[in-house]
Amino acid sequence: MRCKTLCLVRQKVVNYQRYLTKKYVVNRRFKEVVQELELPVDKQVTMYELPIQKKWQIIVSKTSEKDGTKEARDFPEYYIDNIKAMYQKTLFESDDMDHSKSEEYARRLRILDGLKSALRTQPLSFVDRFIEIHGLSHLLNFLKEMEKDMKETRIHTSAIACIKALMNNQAGRANVLEHPDAVDIITYSLNVENVKTKISVLDILGPVCLIPGGHKKVLNALTKFATFAAERTRFQSLILDLARSRKENEFEVELKTTIMTLVNALLKFGAGHETVEFRLHLRYEFLMLGIVPLIEKLGQYENTDLNLHLDFFKWQRDQDEELLQAKNGGVSINTNSAIDMCESLRKIHGSTAVYPHFLSIMQHLTLLKHQHLWAFTDHVLQQVSQQTPDGLDPDIAVLEINVQKCADGLKHEKTSRILKKKNENLSEKCRSLESSLQKESQELERVKNEKTELTRSMLRYQERLEKVRENEKQVENIGHLEQENAALKKKIQALLHTSFASSAPTSNTEFNSCCSFTLKRPGPPGALAPPPPPGGMAPPIPVKQFPQPSMSVKSFNWVKQTQVKNTIFETMEPEKALKCLNLERLESAFQAKINHRSSIARNFEEVESKENLDLKLIDGRRSQNCSILLSRLKLSEGEVRQAVLTNDSAERLNAELAEQLLKFVPTKEEIETLNQYADDAHKMATVDRFFFEMGKILRYENKLRAIVFRKKFTERRSNAISNADAITEACRELKNAKSIRQLFLLVLALGNYMNKGARGNSPGFKLSSLSKLRDTKTTDGKSTLLHYLVEELETSKNKISLDDIEAHTKHLSDARRVDLKQLRNEVKQLRDGLEACDYEIQQLQSEGSEVPSTLEIFCETAKTHISDLENLLKATDETYSQTLISFGDKQLESHDFFSLFQNFFNELKEAKAENEAREELVKERIRQQQNVLNRQERISTKNSSKGKTLDEMGEMLKSGELFDCGPKRRQRQKKKY
Repeated sequence: MRCKTLCLVRQKVVNYQRYLTKKYVVNRRFKEVVQELELPVDKQVTMYELPIQKKWQIIVSKTSEKDGTKEARDFPEYYIDNIKAMYQKTLFESDDMDHSKSEEYARRLRILDGLKSALRTQPLSFVDRFIEIHGLSHLLNFLKEMEKDMKETRIHTSAIACIKALMNNQAGRANVLEHPDAVDIITYSLNVENVKTKISVLDILGPVCLIPGGHKKVLNALTKFATFAAERTRFQSLILDLARSRKENEFEVELKTTIMTLVNALLKFGAGHETVEFRLHLRYEFLMLGIVPLIEKLGQYENTDLNLHLDFFKWQRDQDEELLQAKNGGVSINTNSAIDMCESLRKIHGSTAVYPHFLSIMQHLTLLKHQHLWAFTDHVLQQVSQQTPDGLDPDIAVLEINVQKCADGLKHEKTSRILKKKNENLSEKCRSLESSLQKESQELERVKNEKTELTRSMLRYQERLEKVRENEKQVENIGHLEQENAALKKKIQALLHTSFASSAPTSNTEFNSCCSFTLKRPGPPGALAPPPPPGGMAPPIPVKQFPQPSMSVKSFNWVKQTQVKNTIFETMEPEKALKCLNLERLESAFQAKINHRSSIARNFEEVESKENLDLKLIDGRRSQNCSILLSRLKLSEGEVRQAVLTNDSAERLNAELAEQLLKFVPTKEEIETLNQYADDAHKMATVDRFFFEMGKILRYENKLRAIVFRKKFTERRSNAISNADAITEACRELKNAKSIRQLFLLVLALGNYMNKGARGNSPGFKLSSLSKLRDTKTTDGKSTLLHYLVEELETSKNKISLDDIEAHTKHLSDARRVDLKQLRNEVKQLRDGLEACDYEIQQLQSEGSEVPSTLEIFCETAKTHISDLENLLKATDETYSQTLISFGDKQLESHDFFSLFQNFFNELKEAKAENEAREELVKERIRQQQNVLNRQERISTKNSSKGKTLDEMGEMLKSGELFDCGPKRRQRQKKKY
């Protein structure tokens, strides 16, 4: 008994373990089945809550379907092959046949209905395979190629239903939205009379507005449909279907409900979800088409769903107009009246800075004449008013423009003008300062020159001052001698008086000869002696002894009276009167310090006045410039003369200053003028004296040019060699670079491919054609053939790198700066300069003068260097000529030739940078658009499209679940429209 019980327990344990294992396996396999069905989340939860037996039944059912023999209808290839056959041949051979009874018609209808069912019921692998083999593209091609009569049949409706079934799957929905023309082609199917077909199309467009990125696709598709259907304006067909009465058609109310659903979806979602401006923008189009009176008329149908959408439209309009009124400061705008709108805008902006722009807009609108100009202006204003701050256009974009950047530019235009004016003022001030600086520099040079002259004059003044001081000492000695002379005269007069009585009077001549003995002050050479007193002998003047002051005192500028007989002075004895005077105070008060200082100053003035009398014969401007140069030389006239005569063997002149001296070679007229004043050469100004001394040198200019030529020969020769080497190397690079050959091959291929007739089939092209690559623009005008060439260069087929081209043309930029014609002229000038030096040597030898060794040695060496340079130039000419021939041209100058290549390569680099910038801009724009769309398409969990099929989103739209307008609020809508 116990053993039997143990066996039962073991059996139960084993059964329970089997049950657990079976449950785990069932749940795992059931999960795979649910994932393959791709059900919404809520339905997945319901499926997982089913009992284990029900789950097992579903697994067995799906497994039997897979394990059973599959028919051709179980593969998407079957349907695609049949669809391809549909649009490759016509359905009917005669228009008289009844479409509904046609076997081919029925077969096609069965195929499309079968595809619709398969896309809804088959496993996910069927849909993936259908997408993989481009099933959507074949469906769209079938819609595009569909016959006109067939568009009004059920086949058209079933084809649209197939696309709708595909979009019920998440992968299929993504495939439709990623296709560039899918939404457009679906929208074109609205251009039929079949109501069911229109409803099917609208059932797709409405839910697509809820999908991220779908709202703009629907708007763009409706815009293109207006052109496709020859509508006067967008949405015209929708409004006509709202207005049209089809009482005989049972689907009439459903069509009108679906249209209002799409209208509200366009207003509510996408950009309209966040901005009232976009909702007003779209609503203005519907109001212009007359939707308001239609809403009143549609209320007669008394359909719940239709009334819900009509009420939401009215409620949303009221809300938006209240927001607009609040933004406009409480001013209400009647958008149905042009007069009221103008008056409202005048009230809003009449006292603001906007009003002049409003007037300008209205004034310029009066200048528009043609309808297409009005339409273009309308679209531009729509774009300007709706563009986001990020520069994205949620609707029509007729211009590639960033409105925000343009507005910011206009906003700061005044600041920009002020800054521009300040910049101009600063530039003017800078130019003025530069001019002042230049003048100051010239003035500084002049002052330095004057300083040098003053220093020299000062030295001369000091020498003459020493001479003046020596003369003053001599004058003092003469004063003592005069005193001794006066004493001697007095003694002679006394002797004469004593001898008058005893002897006969002496003759006048003897007396004068005796009395005329006097010491004379040293005068200037050639000065005449003072004449003797007129008449006979004058009465003698008594000589009196006066005491001398102990120091030099000022002189009393009186006028002496020598004839004192019978005057009051005759008996006066002034020497005794001195005893009554305070002579010490007199000497202190009238000491001769100031007199001594004024004497020195007078000497200076005399010297200075003499200096100011220097001869100035050279033109003032020329003299000033030469004076500045001489101050920079820091050499005297003699030193410059010696340097010129010896070909500057001491190297005291640098090449720059020697070349500057050539500007101041004395002319023949100047030499003749200066020679007229040769005797007064010591009185000439510095520049005049320099010109005078240089004019004495035979062939002064030739000798000076020989010095300049010798000093600059090495530099000029080196530059010529470098320029010749640059041209040679650049030619070799252009001829040998494989990348350049491949580049030219591509250009040749493009030219022959694009040109027809006489302009095509060319074996080559002129180099000037390279610059025309940029002139050949693409159809949209946004790019050029040059940009296309750059894109093709670095492809895997061509592998031509611009960096490789630049690396193989390193000397091109150097060669571009060289003109071969000028290089030939430079070598010729070097040869002429050498011949001039040889001529100077011959002249010196013929004159018997000594030839400077520096010049003689230089000429011998330079002959070899110039010969080598001429050979190098000849080789460069040959290389350049061969390069010209290899590129099909024989007449281009070197500068033009290398510039063509350099400019072309620069344009290639610029085009590459522009391509990269354009690609980056496109990527950035895509990122911005994606960010904006993601932000605009955010809606609450209640109205989110995530995890829902297209059918479910369509039902949510029709039921009004996604619109924020409850029944009570709808009942309060009393306003008349």
